[in-house]
Amino acid sequence: MPDGAAPAEITDVGGCRIVRVIGRGASGIVCLGRHRLLDVPVAVKLVYAPAARWSTDEEQRFLRGARAAALIQHPNVVEVLNAGREAGYYYLVQRYVEARTLRQVIDAEGALEEARVVRLIRDLASGLAAVHQVGIVHRDVKPQNVLCTADGRAMLTDFGLARPMATADISGDSSIVGTPLYMSPEQCEGKPLDGRSDLYSLGVTAFEALTGTVPITGSTPLDVLRGHIERQPPRLRDVRPAVSQEMDELVARLLAKDPADRFPSATDLVAALDEIQEGE
Repeated sequence: MPDGAAPAEITDVGGCRIVRVIGRGASGIVCLGRHRLLDVPVAVKLVYAPAARWSTDEEQRFLRGARAAALIQHPNVVEVLNAGREAGYYYLVQRYVEARTLRQVIDAEGALEEARVVRLIRDLASGLAAVHQVGIVHRDVKPQNVLCTADGRAMLTDFGLARPMATADISGDSSIVGTPLYMSPEQCEGKPLDGRSDLYSLGVTAFEALTGTVPITGSTPLDVLRGHIERQPPRLRDVRPAVSQEMDELVARLLAKDPADRFPSATDLVAALDEIQEGE
């Protein structure tokens, strides 16, 4: 399939006209589309259903997570408009936002200024608080799923892996759903998750935004998964000494192996970031 081309059999899905592919990932493709009823641009994520190998229960969990995400109305969360299964694909429709991903920002600029990262992480923590309030875990918080708008706002996107809280991994015995570099220890082990798992992933994202590198690496995906479970990440100030002591301690708490040692909730994290901003 040439770059920019959607699957030949897909021209309409979920009430949206497909225009072109704008992104590709391990679990599917993202297309630019147009919502026929609302007449607004949308981002449509498509996952080939046979490749996903989801059972009926797994499919229902995906749909319940998408329905919950559709209830979220928050300035730091990209709006979910529709989800379902059609033409052999699972699809998720979100409002299209003109922005760069945080991945693109880091790749272009390298390590970011601390004050900028504090604002960015605060935006995402505020968005996650709204996500967790409706009872779902995002499960794939990472720079690729963060949009940075021209006015400096950060927005959380891509709820293709979102699931109701307190459910174990649903991907079967052969794989664990998520992106290894950003997964919490409990997610790496396929354990039931709550919002504190997303906070760990946000901690990895913050670490990378501040240093240009992730805290846990490995030669293989399995080595990375083991690293999150077994190895202690470096302290921020050991990698970038100019980072404040307050931010160093905050990120270390986010990256705690035991969820009980992290912030109890995204709302608590927002409060801690507000204190750092006040100190600035």
